[in-house]
Amino acid sequence: MECYRPLHVHNQAGAASVRIGVKELMCIGALPPFDHPHVFIDLGEADEARCPYCATLFLFDARLGKTCDPSACAYTPELEAIYEAAEPFRETGMTQHAVVDPPRPVAQPAERSAPSPGCAAR
Repeated sequence: MECYRPLHVHNQAGAASVRIGVKELMCIGALPPFDHPHVFIDLGEADEARCPYCATLFLFDARLGKTCDPSACAYTPELEAIYEAAEPFRETGMTQHAVVDPPRPVAQPAERSAPSPGCAAR
């Protein structure tokens, strides 16, 4: 038995609108790790809807079937597997740190003395 999976869509490119061929979809915003909470959107009788998180405008176009236009906005199971493989690093907080020299003391300005010749006293 096949599990139902609605079309997952991202808008990493920042397209003004994304045409979809289905009435139910899941918007993830940008690609991980910058995705927003995955939002299920049901267009119902409407032909357009906006994501409440990223404001992407989705326009229904039945000719597309279970795809979207631009096609690069489809978050496919294959693409999802790539990002899920990186999840252990995000969840554990593992990060890479650059090795830097310890901070050096900041030079303090010398005390002001009498103005040098040629400088007008203030």
